[in-house]
Amino acid sequence: AELEGEPGKLYPLVVKLGTITNDISTADCYSYAPDEDGPVRVPNLAQLLAQRGIAHLTNMQKTVKSTAELEVELNANYAFDAITEQGAHLVTVSGPYQQGLQNLGNSCYLNSVVQALFHMPELASRYSATDLTQHPLLQAVSPSQAPHDLLCQTVKLASALTSGVFSKPMETDPKEEDDEVLNPKYRLAPRMFKHVIGKDHVDFKTGQQQDA
Repeated sequence: AELEGEPGKLYPLVVKLGTITNDISTADCYSYAPDEDGPVRVPNLAQLLAQRGIAHLTNMQKTVKSTAELEVELNANYAFDAITEQGAHLVTVSGPYQQGLQNLGNSCYLNSVVQALFHMPELASRYSATDLTQHPLLQAVSPSQAPHDLLCQTVKLASALTSGVFSKPMETDPKEEDDEVLNPKYRLAPRMFKHVIGKDHVDFKTGQQQDA
């Protein structure tokens, strides 16, 4: 490893020794500098190696795959069916904590996060209720304030996800491509929650693709 950068700000520059051959330009080098942080070409690599006792490059042979070669191999052989539902027979479920959320076009990350959060018993017990009119967190929220109140929308969403009130058994056991799967009555659309979360943010208030 070699340290490079401005004085007082040195970053590792590393080379994968098993990729060094007589063609020094094919060696796998990586820079950890903030403005690079990735594979790089090092013009004076031979000189740097010689300073560390690696001088006879003409006799060196490649013994390991480069990072790029490993990534290509991973993409070619990855078992994507292990993380997807393609070809699988899915069994429909319903009831408490079995409520699906509709993707609003750019809310898949948001949906995943709130599903995970409200499966935590501590958050579920604080924010969810079967009777929203009696929820202690909503007693000070007027009907006119409710659509724009983050706490109110959080309680509504948490209650819908955990109570099972809206999660009803499907009338049939449809296949994935059947229209019944896409029926909105089986999925909640968290539009008001998303609106309150993103209304004051220049990026999140739009319909553009964003991370959670």
